[in-house]
Amino acid sequence: MTTVIPLGQVVDVSAGQPAPKPDEFSNSGEPFIRAGSLERLISGTGEENCERISEETARQKRLRLYPENTILFAKSGMSAKLGRVYRLKRPAYVVSHLAALTPIGKYDPNYLSYWLRKNPPSHLIKDDAYPSIRTSEIANLEVPNISLDEQRRIAAILDKADAIRRKRQQAIALADKFLESAFLDMFGDPETNPRELPQEALGELLERIDSGHSPKCEARPAADNEVGILKVSSISSTHFRPEENKAVFETYPIDERNLINRGDLLFSRKNTYQLVGASAIVDTVHGKLALPDLIFRLVPRADRRIEIPYLWMLLTQESIRERLRKVAGGSAASMPNIGKERLRSVLLPIAEPEDQAQFSKFYSKRILLKNKLQENLNVAENLFASLSQRAFRGEL
Repeated sequence: MTTVIPLGQVVDVSAGQPAPKPDEFSNSGEPFIRAGSLERLISGTGEENCERISEETARQKRLRLYPENTILFAKSGMSAKLGRVYRLKRPAYVVSHLAALTPIGKYDPNYLSYWLRKNPPSHLIKDDAYPSIRTSEIANLEVPNISLDEQRRIAAILDKADAIRRKRQQAIALADKFLESAFLDMFGDPETNPRELPQEALGELLERIDSGHSPKCEARPAADNEVGILKVSSISSTHFRPEENKAVFETYPIDERNLINRGDLLFSRKNTYQLVGASAIVDTVHGKLALPDLIFRLVPRADRRIEIPYLWMLLTQESIRERLRKVAGGSAASMPNIGKERLRSVLLPIAEPEDQAQFSKFYSKRILLKNKLQENLNVAENLFASLSQRAFRGEL
């Protein structure tokens, strides 16, 4: 039987530091990693796309620069319950909500990151209502006491399985990029509008904008026989993620009109500065999911002057996202909020109906391709999960 050893004996366990003020960030310098950054980093977004801190600001704020291969996960806040684990690819500064496990040469960081994904530190949380993990508890976490050579051997096997999984994920991402390329080829960049498409206010193209409400929910996703309220994270990546929801207490009545349906276009009215105005098309529904008060449903007019795939792709373009940010209330330092009337006023370039219909066909083909690629990804995910189980049972 494999013996164990406290984590604090093989890595340096610490926490990050408070985030600087919004105006203290820079266009250059080293990345600053927040708890909210982990999801994007794990999905493949590069650390260079995070906020930056200049060397001068870091010196003034006495920020610690964590080295490459430091392992990060949330130790406080609701993010601590998600079990996201990320290993730095380059030096970076880290927010205080994150635990940082810095290698000291006694444990392989690659092996440890795999082990923590299989055994998420979220199990150390004692109060679901106020999630928090002390660094002392993290340091006392018991990990396998095996040799560095054995750790590296296991990590190398998991790396190969993980590479297969990532290639499947990249194929899905390429399908998304192809759709955006087709959009730009057909209609041009909305910022420069090279086709000289007429601009119309969004409100003139919509039948209505639906909004929901957020009742008291449990801190878990809804089961198949329950109603779930969508979280803003369900559309923050511009693709619909139905698993991002919270179960509604059984005693709370839900208005059937707030339930979402396949083909709905959802819009994030309130979020961080970078994510406000995110949108996604509901391409799959399992069980009953309802709108929260932070997500709108945009319902086009029946005369089909605007197609949902065309409108969705318009709303994902950075120039249009910037228009949305400008009409939002609040500031970049708070949580910008877009009301219905301000949203209706946003001007958009509107293509001819037949051209929009052609783009909708591209969108439908992309859905079929993505479904097939998702099946391949599921196979790779199952292979990786099986190897992980065997690896940490000592069977590899």
